[in-house]
Amino acid sequence: MWFKDYGGARLVRKAVILSGMVLGSPYQSYWLRQGKCPPADRMQYLPPRYRGMNPTPACLEQAMGGADITALNTPTQALPGITYYNVTTLREEEAAPFWINLMTGPGDYRNIVTQDLCPNDPIVHTTLNIAPSMWSLIDSLLRTGTPRMSCMTPSAPAIKVRPLRAPSGIPLPPGTVMPAQFEKYYR
Repeated sequence: MWFKDYGGARLVRKAVILSGMVLGSPYQSYWLRQGKCPPADRMQYLPPRYRGMNPTPACLEQAMGGADITALNTPTQALPGITYYNVTTLREEEAAPFWINLMTGPGDYRNIVTQDLCPNDPIVHTTLNIAPSMWSLIDSLLRTGTPRMSCMTPSAPAIKVRPLRAPSGIPLPPGTVMPAQFEKYYR
């Protein structure tokens, strides 16, 4: 949103996006359909001024299939003049399923799944910005544009990771179809 609506695109040539919910969040979509976005058990995490709101601005901004995500991705997900590196993990639970974090349309971008580079590294949502192997990936992307990761754990034999098709207990919005290029991760 900063790139598109607040002039950031004129300042940025390369962007490394870590599980950036490009396609929006099924959590917020589900909660909006339930009329409780966010649900009561999440209110404690909100700044006090948002605790009485239903829905909160963040729910509306992040909802998969919602007006804000649609506007953000129209006419394309990737803006001209910026090279995007969209990084996510098959172990994604907070911004799940993993493929919502990757671009699918036209533009200058590269989608990177950490398990393709370091299959056994324990990369989850909360370690995307702190794991040493992730630092090496981000550094390589910003310096050279070539994804290289210094793995923390040996890669052979690789542990088979089964990504979530939808967040646990949260269905995808009706009519949502996973882009075909991500089906290979479910085989």
